[in-house]
Amino acid sequence: MKTTIMSQKNIRKGCSARSGLTIVETLVAITILVSAVTGPLVIYSNSITNARIAQDRTIAVYLAQEGLEFIMYRVTSNFNDGTDWLVPDLNPCADGTPCEIDALLDSIVSCPSAGCSLLRLDPVSNLFNYSSGPTTIYRRDITIQPSFGGNPGNALVAVTVSWQGPEKVESFTLQQHLFRWR
Repeated sequence: MKTTIMSQKNIRKGCSARSGLTIVETLVAITILVSAVTGPLVIYSNSITNARIAQDRTIAVYLAQEGLEFIMYRVTSNFNDGTDWLVPDLNPCADGTPCEIDALLDSIVSCPSAGCSLLRLDPVSNLFNYSSGPTTIYRRDITIQPSFGGNPGNALVAVTVSWQGPEKVESFTLQQHLFRWR
């Protein structure tokens, strides 16, 4: 059996100068891999934030619409009962002072001087109100300006819903002109 002993010189001859990765090539490969992973993660994170913002705005729009429809319901009820269209139910709001409506309790009350309360979400009915459930991030202010534009048969109803967004306080306002139609 023939045995060969390789010297260091012979070992070096068997290896080419480009047989391994250099440190620069390794760093470039790692940078590409990190970019490929973090790009989609950033997009995913932004998508979650934007979905939350859209959800908050959608809820605010529905809360404003509920407030406006409640006022319109009360005006129609006053007409049907033969009473003045803005009195007596809507007195808490009828001088431009912000008020709260609670559709669950069918009530209208003036807001305290500190501002209207935060809405609560009833865990059983899953409806917003002011009396039961945990406090939410939403605040709803309703104002009625009677005789809007100098016409006693015209009123401007404004419903503003505000909430704390990710970076600042957000708000949505819905306005409707109501007319005495009888």
